Amino acid sequence: MASYPGAIPSFGSVPTTLAGGGSAHEDRHIAAEAEITAIATELGAEPSGTYATLAARLNALPRGLVASASVNTSQGSITTVTNLTGLSVSFTAATDRKYRVTATVEILDSASSSVYVLAVKDGAFTVHRSTGVNGHTGSVTNTIVSPPIFSYPGSRTWRLTLERVSGTGTLSTTPSATYPAHITVEDIGPV
Repeated sequence: MASYPGAIPSFGSVPTTLAGGGSAHEDRHIAAEAEITAIATELGAEPSGTYATLAARLNALPRGLVASASVNTSQGSITTVTNLTGLSVSFTAATDRKYRVTATVEILDSASSSVYVLAVKDGAFTVHRSTGVNGHTGSVTNTIVSPPIFSYPGSRTWRLTLERVSGTGTLSTTPSATYPAHITVEDIGPV
């Protein structure tokens, strides 16, 4: 019975007098043992931890960045629901994974006290949204950080939209090379 993965294997010497054996036969055993020991040493004992397999343990980890987009050019005269140019991402969502979306946009209001909605949309469906009030004429930075999102599996395209829901001014985005507007989707682990 194999000692691995519970312990690193230890091999005794191979006799050189096996039938049809000799030095070449012994060398093959020594080389195989060295490779097996190297693999076991690299992975360590019990690499699956409390999981049934190492693959299950690795699948339980967050996979990190899935998709991102950023822009540094302005977009203006926004009063109704408007797709923010260049701020959409496409990815393939897995059935058993959770995602988090983060977006940052600097918004300029031409009049004070406009209420606006910055939203992440998938088709007509709102994935997540943030409502803001700009209490003065000027710009404000709005950041969305969603709770874990369980997406429909398959090909997804998430995009940022901006709209003024009350007030009299128009909205503009004012990103720059130093402070670009962005949207990022991360895989944060299994459901």
